[in-house]
Amino acid sequence: MARPLGTYPFPYDMRAGVYRIDNKESGVCYIGSALNFYRRWRRHHNELNKKIHSNEHLSRAWERYGVNAFQWSVIEVTEPTREALLLREQYWLEKLKSDGVELYNTCVTAGSQLGVKRSKETKQKMSAIAKKRGNNNVANNEEWRQSMKEMFANTIKMYKGQKYKRVRNQQIDYYLNEGWSLTR
Repeated sequence: MARPLGTYPFPYDMRAGVYRIDNKESGVCYIGSALNFYRRWRRHHNELNKKIHSNEHLSRAWERYGVNAFQWSVIEVTEPTREALLLREQYWLEKLKSDGVELYNTCVTAGSQLGVKRSKETKQKMSAIAKKRGNNNVANNEEWRQSMKEMFANTIKMYKGQKYKRVRNQQIDYYLNEGWSLTR
């Protein structure tokens, strides 16, 4: 059951399973699994059109060949659990590789980035992005830490059974009347 990728090709009640996206021009395909085919199809379609798809190989092929060169097909319907989906996706990845089919998939294992070989350039880019994130991370920001210290300096812990909450000094009387205490 294969259809062009441009329009949603399946009944909306088809839910979970393994699918493939075939490039009719080059013969290369992408294997994936989904808990909801419609949502997954829509996500692929939108990300490929916006040029933000996570699979760079598939994205480049989409730009090169266009939407009409691709078709989407469901190769197996499964029970809607992550374990079942990944198990069957892995089966199809291995089967197609052993049959000599070229894949857009970069991950060796379904659902995992383990085993992906990255170029030195890619590793450097990833490192730079991670370092940049670290500098922008709120927890690493000294100003944020200082504001948190000041906020907690004006609070006190109050207990009610196993629960506790930080209460501003002005609210202590209210919480004491509500059954909270200053000790456990």
